[in-house]
Amino acid sequence: MKQIFVLITGLMLALCSHAQFIRGSIQPGSGGINKVDVLFKPTYTSAGGEYVDYVQFSLAIPSAVSGGVTASLVGVGNFSTLSFSQGAAYTYAPTGERIFTWVCLNPAVTAMSWTANTEFIGATVTFLGNPSAAAQVRVVDYTNYGGGSNSNTYFAITTTAGDRTDYADFFYQNAGVSTLGTYGNADQFVRTDGNITLPVGLLSFNGYKDGSRNQLRWSTSTEQNNLGFEVQRSLDGVHYSSIGFVNSLANGGNSNVTLNYAFTDNNVSGSKQFYRLRQADLNGGSKLSNIVLLKSDKPTLITLDGMFPNPAVSVVNMMIASPAKDKVLVTLVDMSGRTVLQKQLNVETGSNTIPVDVSGLAGGTYMVRLQSGNGEVSTGKLVKQ
Repeated sequence: MKQIFVLITGLMLALCSHAQFIRGSIQPGSGGINKVDVLFKPTYTSAGGEYVDYVQFSLAIPSAVSGGVTASLVGVGNFSTLSFSQGAAYTYAPTGERIFTWVCLNPAVTAMSWTANTEFIGATVTFLGNPSAAAQVRVVDYTNYGGGSNSNTYFAITTTAGDRTDYADFFYQNAGVSTLGTYGNADQFVRTDGNITLPVGLLSFNGYKDGSRNQLRWSTSTEQNNLGFEVQRSLDGVHYSSIGFVNSLANGGNSNVTLNYAFTDNNVSGSKQFYRLRQADLNGGSKLSNIVLLKSDKPTLITLDGMFPNPAVSVVNMMIASPAKDKVLVTLVDMSGRTVLQKQLNVETGSNTIPVDVSGLAGGTYMVRLQSGNGEVSTGKLVKQ
């Protein structure tokens, strides 16, 4: 089973003259199964008017499941007034993880308050995307990435009173919820005892023209707490409206096997149609799928219809039209003519939207080349930020 790890270093506040600090922990998020809460337990009661001066959050997932996966962080309680800027994601080669980082933009906006030995939730992390398995989540500290300091991968707080981060002891555990541990080099972590699963792992979403109708197909690898899928259509790729709802095939909304879905649009108008899915949870949450573009003419050649976002930071969605089910070779070439990425994609008849991880590429402009199984070629241009 693949695992997702959240990377957040120890949160310690240490007054210069006293061993006062805050330890960190983790629990499944109460707001949804694709969430985790980061917990904190101070060893002291905050002084009157104590302000936060600096906060940084870093988290990571294995590169093997990072394609199309994003993570967002929201401050809770004491930290609810803090806003965070997300830095560019990068790959940490020693552990094969994709790192996401946030830094507080507005420190000292409000006085902090906490009580000795009383834990509180400081942040909620939400996972979105299409990972294919449930996973334990770890809060972890890396001590030496980037040159012998924590300056690249850590979660820390300092205050306007001059408190300093204490790296001697990071985390605490709650029986039945989280467990402490260390890596081989003594780096620390605390992990959830149970697995965290995203509501739906969407394996594929594609469509094709069928006379005067459009046929849509999609499949899921896992479902949990899933009510179903609202099908949305747009004629301009911007403004969408609902055209139907498909209930989940999973018993009680939960499944760990592949499930296949279909929807027919009998009221097609215009020269092209954009489609997307809004997956709805039983508890009221939802998320949007990638986009499928269908044109009035059935594709006769392999075609790269577009890429989004472009420029891309970590993942680019390639919209590929194919006249038949096929295996397509995608090649990215830099401006010096050097091949920097090559990947084989499985496409179905019609329009396909497939995420491709470009996080390991340097910033710049790349030529994208598609080649079908019978040698047909289509090209495009991608800008990587």
